[in-house]
Amino acid sequence: MQGKKMYVTTNADFALAAVILVLFAAPLLSMMAPQSSPKTAVVYRDNNVVREISLAGDATVSVGSMTFEVKSGKIRVSESDCPNHVCMREGWIMNPGQSIVCLPNHVIVEIPVDHENGKYDILSK
Repeated sequence: MQGKKMYVTTNADFALAAVILVLFAAPLLSMMAPQSSPKTAVVYRDNNVVREISLAGDATVSVGSMTFEVKSGKIRVSESDCPNHVCMREGWIMNPGQSIVCLPNHVIVEIPVDHENGKYDILSK
């Protein structure tokens, strides 16, 4: 009975493994890169702008029967008189394009996308 030949790992194998690792890790690292934080959140009621809230610093802002909490560049609904409090359970939003919707109060809180500086959430032809 002949002995089996064992495979010997070479430097080329390690180089190939490193290239594969970089190719798979690069997209993940680019998503984790710090992005410029948005400056404001816009509150709409019945499709009309009611208020723009600065996301710089920490604050508590009341708009009608809703209270918004701003902390470290994020915003959330901290109090609302709506029956199911779905808007409160939405949690913190911080990225352009994210929004919180409260249907009973006809309120939308949105962090706008900066289209002037080439930051788009989607492109189509």
